[in-house]
Amino acid sequence: MRKHGGVLKTLVGFKTAMIETLFRSRVVRRRMADSHLGIILSDFALFLEARGHVLTSLQGYVQVAEHFSRWLGEHGLPVHEIGETLVERFVRGHLPRCRCPKPHPIHPRNCRSALGLLLAFLRQTKRIKPPARTPDSAIDRLVRSYDAYLNDVAGLAFETRFYRRRYAREFLQSRLRRGRIQLTGLSPKLLARIPSPPEEANEPVLIVKHVEAPPLVCPRCGQRALVLIRIIHRPKAPPICDSS
Repeated sequence: MRKHGGVLKTLVGFKTAMIETLFRSRVVRRRMADSHLGIILSDFALFLEARGHVLTSLQGYVQVAEHFSRWLGEHGLPVHEIGETLVERFVRGHLPRCRCPKPHPIHPRNCRSALGLLLAFLRQTKRIKPPARTPDSAIDRLVRSYDAYLNDVAGLAFETRFYRRRYAREFLQSRLRRGRIQLTGLSPKLLARIPSPPEEANEPVLIVKHVEAPPLVCPRCGQRALVLIRIIHRPKAPPICDSS
């Protein structure tokens, strides 16, 4: 029993040291611990660190989760009710009129990305239930296959694959014709005519360029097609200064 207690103490000490490395400000660490989600925020930060997110991205995602946590507390919403519906209420209903104290990230796309990762973490640790199963679409299957290629063959990091999956999905949705994905006849000129996704409120200006991506394989016919994915660069919002 004493041996197990020593191991537990060592693990707690390691976790504490990691959090102190990721968030150097004692004020920030105390604020996270006192939030509605409490220790979940620290565990979420370690979850992101284990997946290779760079420090600035990790801290930004945790700030979004902290903002979301404050909103949950104000509405008396428990952890087990967190899901896609609450995330959409937060993004669409709260962010446009947010007057919260800092940190209060308000860019909808960034908040959705961060909260999508938070949902994945909460489900992985069984703090919330998995979403209801829905049949995979052709786009879902193709993006999943593409992600496997990026991971197994290209060896890309989780964060890089996260954004490439999103851009690939946007592109494939633009190629849907009567429920079928049209991958033939693609060219840079054709891609340039596809309008950019509409900007959401408070979103920074888009800078679009085209790059050649690894080929996608159509799940319906097995056809390989060269895909030119629109890489969308968004100037990063100035980080909230928290001395972390």
